[in-house]
Amino acid sequence: VLHDNRLVGIVTLDDVRKVPRENWENVMVQNIMTPGEELVTIPPDVDASEAVDRLVQRDFRQLPVVQGDSHLLGLLRRRDIMRWLQLHNETADGRL
Repeated sequence: VLHDNRLVGIVTLDDVRKVPRENWENVMVQNIMTPGEELVTIPPDVDASEAVDRLVQRDFRQLPVVQGDSHLLGLLRRRDIMRWLQLHNETADGRL
């Protein structure tokens, strides 16, 4: 969730699933999101091993990649790292 191009929170499918379907039309995103100040984020210049550590330590599926004053650059998902590792391994083994 962005406000003035700054990360103010994140909403996951788990957050939405906690809201009864009949209430979806009446619930605002700000009421179910995890606020930005509670998020674990990562800057773009951190190496992948530290990103994996942060994902695993808190059992997150994704980390917002943030630069400076909460400027969202993207999301690093656990499955993205796993795919990168798989491709890297296949390349190292000469499969690609």
